[in-house]
Amino acid sequence: RVMSAVITHPPTNKPLEVQEAAALKEGARLTITVGFPGIFPMAVANLMAAKEMPYAIVKHPQEKDELFKLTAQRSTPVLWWNEERPRSAWTEQLFLIDRVGPGPALLPSDRMLRAQALGLCHEIMEGENFGFLHFLRLRLAEGFEGPGGNFAKTYGWTEEGGKKAFDEMCDFLKLIDGMLAEQEGKGSKYLVGTTLTAADIIWATACLPIDHGDLVEKSEAAAGFLGVWEKQFAACAESLTPRMRQHREAVLKEINRCPVSMFPNTGA
Repeated sequence: RVMSAVITHPPTNKPLEVQEAAALKEGARLTITVGFPGIFPMAVANLMAAKEMPYAIVKHPQEKDELFKLTAQRSTPVLWWNEERPRSAWTEQLFLIDRVGPGPALLPSDRMLRAQALGLCHEIMEGENFGFLHFLRLRLAEGFEGPGGNFAKTYGWTEEGGKKAFDEMCDFLKLIDGMLAEQEGKGSKYLVGTTLTAADIIWATACLPIDHGDLVEKSEAAAGFLGVWEKQFAACAESLTPRMRQHREAVLKEINRCPVSMFPNTGA
């Protein structure tokens, strides 16, 4: 059974503090913002689930100076493994998870297929200019706090940018549907090659805000966020084809993450 989140050091249901996580000498530790479901942390958690890699949840601090001292950056998620240096970039996290997790490989051994998988992951995860995550964040910034909120300021929301984000997301959905159709013609149900890759997992997670249905755990804590998802991405749902819906659900079920927990072991 794939273990989605296991606290093994120390054995407690409470999230670790950053200082505790940095001081540990073994195991995986992943920062999560308590009470705020980020797509990036959810994607990393799903990658770790696919690799059957237990990890301890670490509470992302509100005051980020301590985190900066330990990791030279202030964003989440941060991933520690044993006594190795912390990783905060999704590429480094993916390579680390694929290297140390006991489950099936997340990246193809074939160089061309690996380049395709990593290229697609980058198109999804790039968060500042042209990636799907960037445009997703702009829509979320508008929905969570409005134009004047910290979220909007952090990700550079403007009225023009918010409108462009919707069009860009719909174009991206068409791209993914086209890729799945082409793969279907080759007899594959995956985005790249003939096996599950990081590209499938990252995409299945990134598009969760669009008409999530029963793919996300429902809870009182999640209700407000799900409401924002539904409001901000309702119009995109028309571009989410049955083929894409089937792929997303099948991927999450394959890694035993259906429904996905928005707040894994954080007490939220």
